Amino acid sequence: MALAIRPLPVLENAAADRFVKKANRMLKASRKLDLSKKAKATHSILKAAKI
Repeated sequence: MALAIRPLPVLENAAADRFVKKANRMLKASRKLDLSKKAKATHSILKAAKI
């Protein structure tokens, strides 16, 4: 029975690691989107200031 129980935590840890990695990737992607939005906003402000 001990052998049957042992692999389960490993699987849970692997799934948790995958979830964390995916969450981190999504956070990084959203940060990049925020930065590009800020960059576009500042660019449009600079364009307006030049005119």
